[in-house]
Amino acid sequence: MKKSFHPACQDIGATRKFVVYNGSEQFPMADNTEAIGLLTFLALLNKANPL
Repeated sequence: MKKSFHPACQDIGATRKFVVYNGSEQFPMADNTEAIGLLTFLALLNKANPL
């Protein structure tokens, strides 16, 4: 993560923080941030905002 990641999250009032990557596992990272695979992230977005 770049140094600007956490200040940017604060600026937009993020309630959850994700680092999306090309793997399939989901795991916690530092400072309440989660690593998440792209397909899992897209499914999560779809679940939160169905068409």
